[in-house]
Amino acid sequence: SLGQVLGALERNNAAVGGGWLERGAEQQVIRGESQLQGVEDIGAVVVAANEEGTPVLVRHLGEVVVGQALPYGVVTRDGEGEAVTAIVMMRLGANSREVVRGVHERIAQIRAELPEGMEIAVVYDRASFIERTLRTVGTNLVEGAVLVGIVVLVFLRNWRAALLVTLGIPFAMILAVCGMLAVGIDGSLMSLGAIDFGLLVDGPIVMGEAVIARFALEQGLHRKSSVETVREALARVARPVVFSVLIILLVYLPLLTLEGVEGKMFRPMAATMGLALFGSVIFALVVFPAASAAFLSPSGVHHHAGKLEERYRRALRWSIAERSRLLGGSLVALALTVPVLGSLGADFVPRIDEGDIVVAVRRIPSIGLSEARRLDLDVQRVLRRFPEVVTTVAQTGRAEVATDPVGLDNTDILVRLQPRETWTTAHDLDSLGEVMKAAISERSQ
Repeated sequence: SLGQVLGALERNNAAVGGGWLERGAEQQVIRGESQLQGVEDIGAVVVAANEEGTPVLVRHLGEVVVGQALPYGVVTRDGEGEAVTAIVMMRLGANSREVVRGVHERIAQIRAELPEGMEIAVVYDRASFIERTLRTVGTNLVEGAVLVGIVVLVFLRNWRAALLVTLGIPFAMILAVCGMLAVGIDGSLMSLGAIDFGLLVDGPIVMGEAVIARFALEQGLHRKSSVETVREALARVARPVVFSVLIILLVYLPLLTLEGVEGKMFRPMAATMGLALFGSVIFALVVFPAASAAFLSPSGVHHHAGKLEERYRRALRWSIAERSRLLGGSLVALALTVPVLGSLGADFVPRIDEGDIVVAVRRIPSIGLSEARRLDLDVQRVLRRFPEVVTTVAQTGRAEVATDPVGLDNTDILVRLQPRETWTTAHDLDSLGEVMKAAISERSQ
């Protein structure tokens, strides 16, 4: 019977202690080992004996082979069949670019030793997301600097002054990067992508306007040199500029006290912004005065009241004359925003577009493995109909090492997409996800 087979295997798979034995001047431990080492040992276990006394072995009763453990999950790909997946786990605090580069090198070594017919296909590569993030940060930096330069040029009406003011952005960023390297802050979308260039040029703009106004007032007098004019103009606004930047820095101090996930997300941004503002102060107090004395001159400076300034004067005079009604209206508007403020919530998570989609499928908890596998393949066939999809990998249940202990009712389908510029339809990522959801729902019905 099956009970006899199990009993025989249990009796023949043991380790028994036999005490110890003195041998000369030494003491030796006695131990009896009867551990099954493989398929041959299992097949040679005696279960019973027949009437003639011939032993009946396990291999006489059936075939002894290495079987498989009960699966608690399944991975399928592209609606074609099962696959094997592997995920590289990065150590806490490691540099993601270096880790990805090392993984690529190791995979290249492994590919050279794979058996014929077996291949390693990269489904999701974090390096592409990192590169897109760095391109986004670089594009934002360049576009922000150019936009600030254009706005400064329009309002100052002096290309030399606008150029000097705009140079404060790269100067402040260079000092900020040096400070980031010194304190160990990594360059990321959160640390660099949230920098406000308008704040970085606040000090240089005020000083540039002061110099231009001073030159315009002294046109035709020629009583002072350019160096003296610049020195007198900037001496009056240097202290207010420093205090204004300090006030801006106070806004970022609460972010440095955040802890947990919020702290990891927003502390780098606050620290980077503080370093950049410190660089802007150094530029405004040290570099800008010297550059103004060297490149700016009274000739060609026109400082007159334009249409915009005249409108501002009329609005300012009205505001002072009607200050009571203006203050009352502001208080009423503030009161009307209180109900809206209570419904906004207190959570803020920046939206990061990785360029791919994860389709989450939830089923009844009692679903079987075969049925879950069939539905996964069906859903992937629907997804593969979209021309934007490169490949799909569905992960149902949990793996052998259950880092994500979920049941067979839980499926995550990673949908890798073509680059956005190659899409044949006018979808954005959200609308494409909705269209896929509708197609899957229609197929299920």
